[in-house]
Amino acid sequence: MDWKHPYLLALLSGILCILSFPPFDFSFLIWIALIPLLYIIFHSDRHITYIAGLIFSIVFYYGTLYWIVSVFSVFGLILIFILCLIPVFFSVVVNFLRKLPGFMIYGPMVIWTALEFFRSEIWWLKFSWMNLGYSQHDVLLILQFASIFGQYGLSLLIVFVNSCLLYAFVNRKDQKKAMISLIGVVLTLTTVIGYGSITLDTYDPDIDVALIQDESSVFSVYNHLIEQVSADIILLPEYSIPKYIDESPDILSQISEITQSKDAYLIAGGKDRTDEGQYNTAYVFDPQGDIIGTYYKMNPIQFFDDGLPGTEFSVHETAFGPIGVLICYDMDYSYVSRNLVKNGATILFIPTYDAMRWTKVQHKQHSAMTSMRAVENGRFIARTATSGISQIIDPNGRITHSISIGETRAEVGQVESIEKMTFYTQIGWMIVWVCIVISIGLVLLGWFLFKKKS
Repeated sequence: MDWKHPYLLALLSGILCILSFPPFDFSFLIWIALIPLLYIIFHSDRHITYIAGLIFSIVFYYGTLYWIVSVFSVFGLILIFILCLIPVFFSVVVNFLRKLPGFMIYGPMVIWTALEFFRSEIWWLKFSWMNLGYSQHDVLLILQFASIFGQYGLSLLIVFVNSCLLYAFVNRKDQKKAMISLIGVVLTLTTVIGYGSITLDTYDPDIDVALIQDESSVFSVYNHLIEQVSADIILLPEYSIPKYIDESPDILSQISEITQSKDAYLIAGGKDRTDEGQYNTAYVFDPQGDIIGTYYKMNPIQFFDDGLPGTEFSVHETAFGPIGVLICYDMDYSYVSRNLVKNGATILFIPTYDAMRWTKVQHKQHSAMTSMRAVENGRFIARTATSGISQIIDPNGRITHSISIGETRAEVGQVESIEKMTFYTQIGWMIVWVCIVISIGLVLLGWFLFKKKS
């Protein structure tokens, strides 16, 4: 078979993308992974492009997100297929606009970023897993770029590099064009890596945080683990208080004993109900055992009995400075942590429920997002998950403490209260809105030229 066969190239792009993410983490491959797909898009008719985009999507998303079946059963296969339609749409749009001047360089990156944002943030089935930027979660020098433009800025950068390398390849007989494109790649990556090397910092955290990991949701187990540690703040998982708070006097009594004996704050997941309905809730207890703050999960998992969505980015005052708490799935969306930090949070805490039956792959992919949130906002993050991966991550995305998947254990690590805001925290999705406006403009221009030619 010809190596340029479009469907073979689409398959190759999908496989390279799979290998770029956890559990494989060959992060460098993402910088070339889209070249085969883009080659098809720019050198094939619309029908072939559509099928190739679908092949790429099916290979990539089913190859990384197959674990969704363990969460949603067979219905999960349908959800993954819906995700597959976004790259198909990308392929068709880029193919339609491919003859615009210089479009191979600038077009794919703005359209991909706009569609990735749509898929991740602004529709009912929003789902941010496998966004390209997350592939760099363990490449600290490049990850620091997220402190400027966030995960979408990294996705933009990745598609730009792929486009430039493709441009150099298709113009390899024109040495001037190829060289200019390659120089652009080198200068871009050098600048990004240089920025990363300058901004990588060392910290001297002095606030002890106890991560308490256990999947049983039996409070006596958590209590036993807490007895083994000494810390300033104790973090329990999501739903660690299994009943409504007003139905749990025994647990509240135990929490009061814990906080007073340990002279510590305690954060625990539970459930609250109001006249509007049920909320997945995080409670912050002070050292006297009193509730000093609540946070309602803003992004309940679709199709789960996970409560109503919260609306307030609550920040809670403690002796260690104001802290922000977000719950599990909230971490998957950059706006939650960003708004908590904008409201004054100097440390972020994330109680999480990740079931062991959801597979180790799911755990690794989910935990990889934590580093992105830490770098975007320049904050220490403490995250406790029921069956892992519980971790403490510094503002540069380094994992300083962790508890492995499936362990029942307590681990004490250190965090630091930080007030300085990153550029990304201040400007948010600015780069995304620019991409959306340019994308709409390009589609309108392409449609106008098409009609004029017709």
